[in-house]
Amino acid sequence: MFRKLWSLLAPFHRTFLIFVLLAFLYETVQLGSSYVISLVVSLFGSGVAPIVWVYLIAGLLLFDELNMRLDNAFDWHIIAKQSHPIFRYLKLSAISKFLKMNIPWHHKHNSGTLVGKVGDGVWKTLDIVDVMSWEFVPTVVQTIISLIPLFFFSPWVALIAIITFVLFAWLTIKGNREKEPFRAKRQDFYEEEWNKSIASVQSVETNLMFGQQERLLQDQAGIHDGIIGEALKEHRLGVFTYNRWRIRILTLARRIILVIWILQLLQGTMTIAGLIFVSVLVERLFSSFWRFARLLDRAAQNSEGAKRLADLLDEAEPVETGTVRELPDGPVGVSIQNVCFAYEGDYSEEDGALHDFSLDIEPGQVTALVGPSGAGKTTISTTGMDTSCWNNFPMFPKVTTFIFLTKLFVITLPFPGRTPPTKKSSTLQSWQVSMTLS
Repeated sequence: MFRKLWSLLAPFHRTFLIFVLLAFLYETVQLGSSYVISLVVSLFGSGVAPIVWVYLIAGLLLFDELNMRLDNAFDWHIIAKQSHPIFRYLKLSAISKFLKMNIPWHHKHNSGTLVGKVGDGVWKTLDIVDVMSWEFVPTVVQTIISLIPLFFFSPWVALIAIITFVLFAWLTIKGNREKEPFRAKRQDFYEEEWNKSIASVQSVETNLMFGQQERLLQDQAGIHDGIIGEALKEHRLGVFTYNRWRIRILTLARRIILVIWILQLLQGTMTIAGLIFVSVLVERLFSSFWRFARLLDRAAQNSEGAKRLADLLDEAEPVETGTVRELPDGPVGVSIQNVCFAYEGDYSEEDGALHDFSLDIEPGQVTALVGPSGAGKTTISTTGMDTSCWNNFPMFPKVTTFIFLTKLFVITLPFPGRTPPTKKSSTLQSWQVSMTLS
């Protein structure tokens, strides 16, 4: 998943590198803040002159100002260089991809699912980037920096902390891999819900006319039951299996480290000030482990939507896209005879959308197709936009395609008392009304 995300955000690689450098600088300064109490204890034990305390407070005030400015620079980099530019980039990339794809591709990914995929994918990708920027990367950097002084004061504690971190990370990654099937099924339910919701709203007039509200609500309830079912399976695995083992490992590590500290104090190899400092470091480390696990879990939960967005944007584009075509001067007619058409694959009588369809439009005239939803009006206008899909008929000249569209428009009207036929069971001719406009 992270490989796809890294590839998707290729224009921002240099920005991320600068961010990591800022994170190292910021967390190094934060490490200095952890040593303040130990420094005070050491100075007090040494019996320093009063002027030293004045210098200490003045130095800490300057240090706090530097810390504040670093914090501002860190926050502003994430906001101005990453979050908003990435959102803009992903949205424009998605709409650019849609405008370049051909009509069969748009029918394969119906509009409801497409809108849902893109909206969900963009926000989840942005959430992953924000989680990595605001918390995950600083946590990892903080862990690495905290280990350096820990090796100096208590090498065995540092070694145990590293082993604990490796086991903690392994359990977290393994758990997320086992949860992937549940997340994928949940994402399928989300996309189905988006599709049905948009279809219900777009067809609200028909649904009200034929009393379909209860059926639509039952469909939605079934989808949401599926979402909750998959979510409970995922979280049960996380809470009762992997969280338990992470708690056991962390608790055991704490007890072993406590024994090491007691031995060091008894042997005189560690001072009270040193104990305070390393205890703060270890608590920061173990807190970082839990933050690491929670953040990785959160990123993994968002990964399915981000991955599907990346797959969508990686799809191959048609050879010819965005071609500018000129319209001829003067009236031009259109005549097509016995055309068969299928949205996907080869035409067959079972799956075809048009069967032996004919249409004549005289020069200077416009034809309107009037009928209820499902009669086939959009299918005819669609075939005029993508002539490469026609069967049993020579391909239109490129210019004629757009003449066809300018001479044909579609009106959908309700037919009271009559059930609109489906595309598979109806023929266009049974619902067609043609009008000639001079």
